[in-house]
Amino acid sequence: GGWLLDRFGSRSVFLIAAVITLGAFQVAAGATDVVTFAVAGAVGGGTLGALGFYHITQTTAVRISLGSTDRAIAILTIWGAFASAIYMPIAAILVEPLGWRMTLRVLTVSAGFFLAVGAFVITTKTAAMPRTRNLLGRSEEHTSELQSH
Repeated sequence: GGWLLDRFGSRSVFLIAAVITLGAFQVAAGATDVVTFAVAGAVGGGTLGALGFYHITQTTAVRISLGSTDRAIAILTIWGAFASAIYMPIAAILVEPLGWRMTLRVLTVSAGFFLAVGAFVITTKTAAMPRTRNLLGRSEEHTSELQSH
């Protein structure tokens, strides 16, 4: 996730996370065999973990809040903790009337929606992206226009 964030900015990372997470968990929710469920669940969970958690979101928050990075991280951490306190009870409430498959679908649609909103509202691709190593291990600079909405 970090390499993608450095290379392409937050918009691409959040969009990739939204599409793959949503698609994989929808496949898992409809799976009729254990292998499909396990593979789709691993892809969805792995993608969400790699592209949607604190190592990506905190870096993004810092990049868009250069004047008050400590405040940005504090707000993000509070909202992240709040989300956990909301999603778990919602899952428990939904699973009884809807079943686990529809509950998984509802929760992943909401997660995909919020990742997509983040992708369209926030971008961290700047004219001076951090120096990084590409997949071959070579150092490279990234340049592009600063885009903010």
